[in-house]
Amino acid sequence: MSDSESSALSNNASPELNPSPGQENSMPQLETLISHLVAAKRSLSSINHVWRANEIVTAARSALEESVVVSARTGFLRRGLNNQLRLLYSVRTEVQEVSLRGRSEFATVLKSLDVADARLRKTLDLLRDTIVHASFRPEGEESKSLHDFVDERGVEELHTTLKRSIDRTNTAQADLETSNCAFDDELQSIKEALGNYRAATQLASSRTSASSSSPSTSNDSLPSLSLIPSMLHSLEMHAQEMANLLESLVRHFDLCVTAVKHTEDAAEAEDVVMEIQDRIGEMETVLENVLAQRDSVLSVYNATTSVFKHLSTLASTRLSGYIAEAHSFTRVWHEEYEQIQSGLADLSDLNTLYDGFLEAYDGLILEVARRRQVRHRVEKVLRDAKQKLDQLYEEDVNARETFRVEQGDYLPSDIWPGIGREPMRIEFRRISGGNLKGIAAEPPDQEAPAVEPKQQARTISSGDGGEDGEVIPELPKALVEEAIARFNARMRHLP
Repeated sequence: MSDSESSALSNNASPELNPSPGQENSMPQLETLISHLVAAKRSLSSINHVWRANEIVTAARSALEESVVVSARTGFLRRGLNNQLRLLYSVRTEVQEVSLRGRSEFATVLKSLDVADARLRKTLDLLRDTIVHASFRPEGEESKSLHDFVDERGVEELHTTLKRSIDRTNTAQADLETSNCAFDDELQSIKEALGNYRAATQLASSRTSASSSSPSTSNDSLPSLSLIPSMLHSLEMHAQEMANLLESLVRHFDLCVTAVKHTEDAAEAEDVVMEIQDRIGEMETVLENVLAQRDSVLSVYNATTSVFKHLSTLASTRLSGYIAEAHSFTRVWHEEYEQIQSGLADLSDLNTLYDGFLEAYDGLILEVARRRQVRHRVEKVLRDAKQKLDQLYEEDVNARETFRVEQGDYLPSDIWPGIGREPMRIEFRRISGGNLKGIAAEPPDQEAPAVEPKQQARTISSGDGGEDGEVIPELPKALVEEAIARFNARMRHLP
């Protein structure tokens, strides 16, 4: 009801002091006046709605202030969280790269170790399968392989050292994997908290979009507070209008107390009461929207603080441990990598040594074959020389005897003492050879005694060379040919 209407009600309700007889019949009855007065008084109970309107405005203003503060805090935390999350995932990426790089390098080294160890074992198997020919060993000795001349304690010690390094690296790698799994669990908890944050943000954004004609620009953006001031302004206008309406009801009640002339007066009061009720209902609805907006902001803030608490707890308690575990693995791996590389070089050296042993044994077979060939050539030279010397000796003896028979009677016996002597004889004597240059000197063997011509002839023809202290084994032809084949195969594989 407007002020003009209230004034009209006031003017119409003023009683006349001297009513005319016609007017007396039109005056309302006492019961009607009382009912108007009761209705006017009852309408004054709308003051409760006005009080409620004041409470609504106060609550809305408080909700707006709280929403502004919480939204500012949320925005600040969110900017900090973005930086912390980027840093956290960067740390996780670095830790994961340490693990992957270490695993890759370790796998490569293990593969190299397996190849080197397999090569060494193959060489050792060849040493076991290569039987030393009996002619190289003392008579009656059990057969031996080349492996019997090898001390494998160095190989066993090397394997033990490498196994210790591998076990330590595996332990460090397992500890790092356990640490990384725990780190992933932490990240999963943070992801769940971020999921709650996004859900709260989307819900708040959807509420904002439902209350606004313009759609939200991003589901992850903070809920807008632009509608709350307009809602608050609407509530204040409603409260002001309700206060004005209540004031008109008060004036109306005062008029009814003085006099009520027309029954329309109570109908208009009822309309004002209904308008107040409509306005308070609308204010309750607006307040619900304001509180819903505030609750949305609070839910986003709570979700943000939950993520922040996860990050804060992780950073202050366990993150340093995850980083330290990565550093520990790197330190252990660098130490053991050097040890394994050294062991790998030792495996290669041992394989080279044992492979050289095999090659040297083949060379020994070829050297023995060469020496026998030289010995055969020497024996042939000796036989040829002896035959020629014996022939010259016989010719010289015959010539001297002929000279003695023909001229001896005419020459005095003392003219030359050697005129009646036989020619000199040449004997071959075998002398044991000494050590080659570069080999420690050994006590020289005594010279072999001179042999009789018959024995010498037998020795030369036999060719075993036993009289000079040097025994050259006689090897089967197949054994020599196999050694030659292996030697030629090695030469073909040389770069």
